[in-house]
Amino acid sequence: MNKTLSSTLKTAGSVAAALIVIIVAAIALLPSLINTSTFKESLIQQVKARTGQALTIEGDLSLSVFPWLGIKTGKVTLSQSPDISDQDLLQVERANIGVKLLPLLQKTIEVGQITLEAPRLHFVVNQEGRNSLDSFLDEAPTTKTSETEIKAMTQEKNTTENKAEAYNKEFPSSNPSAITISGIKIINGHLTYEDKQKNERHIVNDVYVETGNLLSSTDTPIILSAQVTAHNSELIFITVDANANIDINTGLISANAINANIANKDKATLLKASIESLLFDQKKQIIKTKSISLALNTKGFSPQVSIPFTDINLKEYSTSAIEFLISEPKSKIEASGDIALKHWDNNPMIKGQIKTNEVDPSKIIDFFKIDYKPSDTNAFKKLYLSTHFSGSSGGVSLHSIKVILDDSRLAGDISIINFENPSYRFDLSLDTIDLDRYLSKTENESNSKNAGLAIAIPIPLFKKLTANGIFRANTAQANGAKLNDIRIGIASKNQQVIITSTAKLYEGDTKGTITFTENIEQSTLTIKNKLNNVNIGPLLRDTEITDQVSGKATIKIDLNILDKNGSQTNNGITELLIKNGALKGVDFKKILDDTQFAFDKLRGKASDMPLESQSIAADETRFAEMTATLNLNNNVLTNKNLLIKAPAFRVRGKGKIELEGKKIDYLASIAIVNTNSGQGGEDRDNLKNAIIPVHFYGNVSEPKYKIDTRALIKENTKKEANKKKAELKEELKEKALEKLGLTDKKNKASVGDQSTKQKLKDDLKKKLLDELFK
Repeated sequence: MNKTLSSTLKTAGSVAAALIVIIVAAIALLPSLINTSTFKESLIQQVKARTGQALTIEGDLSLSVFPWLGIKTGKVTLSQSPDISDQDLLQVERANIGVKLLPLLQKTIEVGQITLEAPRLHFVVNQEGRNSLDSFLDEAPTTKTSETEIKAMTQEKNTTENKAEAYNKEFPSSNPSAITISGIKIINGHLTYEDKQKNERHIVNDVYVETGNLLSSTDTPIILSAQVTAHNSELIFITVDANANIDINTGLISANAINANIANKDKATLLKASIESLLFDQKKQIIKTKSISLALNTKGFSPQVSIPFTDINLKEYSTSAIEFLISEPKSKIEASGDIALKHWDNNPMIKGQIKTNEVDPSKIIDFFKIDYKPSDTNAFKKLYLSTHFSGSSGGVSLHSIKVILDDSRLAGDISIINFENPSYRFDLSLDTIDLDRYLSKTENESNSKNAGLAIAIPIPLFKKLTANGIFRANTAQANGAKLNDIRIGIASKNQQVIITSTAKLYEGDTKGTITFTENIEQSTLTIKNKLNNVNIGPLLRDTEITDQVSGKATIKIDLNILDKNGSQTNNGITELLIKNGALKGVDFKKILDDTQFAFDKLRGKASDMPLESQSIAADETRFAEMTATLNLNNNVLTNKNLLIKAPAFRVRGKGKIELEGKKIDYLASIAIVNTNSGQGGEDRDNLKNAIIPVHFYGNVSEPKYKIDTRALIKENTKKEANKKKAELKEELKEKALEKLGLTDKKNKASVGDQSTKQKLKDDLKKKLLDELFK
């Protein structure tokens, strides 16, 4: 038995050895038995049939068998549709794929490392919006084709289908029970994204990817690095590492400990990102993440973003409400809220809310070294913002806005419709604000110097402005002026903007309308405004226009500003009425003194007379009423009907004021009506009924004046002559009447007595008749 068993085992061993030799020999001879040219041609035909694009493989395929069934290629090229680009969609210098042979016989696919050397992908969006992938999905064109072309196309199609069928018979497909891939390796990859519609080009160079067995039950490392050059931007470096795996049975892709880093050309970190875990359900098309952290680093400013959870539905193109927290340690800024997205595939919609902590804006300004210092050192110290928001590709709306800036509180709603040609809607309420506090010191210094009063309207702000809404404020200060109960309304359409405003100011009120109309040749801005019973002195003083006029004023303004190719002209009328006021810097008593000097010198009683005087700010002349109509023409105000009424005098004037240079050239005629009331007393009786011509000139803020002595003497000498002439005439008349015996020397009749005059006439007639008929 033992001998027989031994003989049997020996025989079996010899047979087994012989079989192994045969199998090894067969495996060794297998590459030479397979026609790689046929396989290559079939592969090309399959790609053509399935994608419509041309696949080119340079050189012969290299096939290896044991222990891997592997294929190595030379350069592989895949074209894309000519209407997309004339450059190939994909080029690969070399590819190497290997599959273990023995597991394959057991319907288990164990793929070794897939290696792609120097792959180049060129993705294009053409001028019509079609991209490189669209060409793979297009159906055959429906253009008219000749019978010869149809026959050739049919033969080519049949040949392609026959070869594909032969290939499928030679290599029949089967459903494997398991698949594993040892890893994927991409060396020196290159990606170009070109959008011809937007004229943008983005390039990714030096792409390196290496993974372990992604199909195992445990996580495997992934490493990725690349260089990115965006359109008109600097080179940046990207690195990503993570652990991941793919479950082909459930379709779940999971990853954890994901870390990404983006650096500039100097390898300085710009952005760090990390995700604790990510789960992608391919069947449900849902992505869930946990604990996303982003840290941005630019010039020392390092905002950080943390997102606890995300839930993204790729089928519905939507997300749940994603909470976020943004913080910046150095400036101590924090912003929190949530955001949700819907329908981002064709009509993206966004909704959420955001609020900040109370921050100090001045520290942020200092941190970024911004050249700005407010006039008030206590301004810009506190800022808070909260709002709900919603938006789409057509616009965005901010609801329940709350802004706190120092002592100011703003609330309301704002909407922007159509980003390309924006239309604004708003309803805002403000409690109080002092805008002058926030002007920079240089701006305030410029304003205080008040270099000129020329009218300059920022017309470009009105062009293409489409806004409708209401703004209210309890109190506000701007350019020194203090206003209360402010209401501003804006309505615009059809290239016209209408702004209405009402407010209370300086014991009075104001109401106005600004209308802007844009035409092809020129733009027109019309300003109509009325100030009613306004205490004009404090208003002009606070706005640093002048401190030389006071009183209760009613002013009607009607101005037109024309803009043509950026050049402005202006014209209009202003009607002025001031009651119970005063003119500072114009001392009427001094003018009377100067006039008295003139008369005294004429009579030889004085030797010196100040012909030119500088107004003194403390000097003033009070009046009961001032009226004037001012005509504006290209920053020059002219007036011909100034009238000032006072108990002791009347002033009529005409002249002009150049707003741009603040120059005045004005001639006033002062008529003395009462020397015993308020200006000069009884010692000025000889000036009664005198007309004093005064020329005002120089700077509006500090005008000089000069009495026109020649005109003064001429006018008043003429009056004296007329007075003497009237007295002489009366004297001659009395002598004539006395000679005719018509007067009573003891009881001389008054010439001004009407009854006496009539009696004299009757006596004279009787006397003449008696003399005639003697």
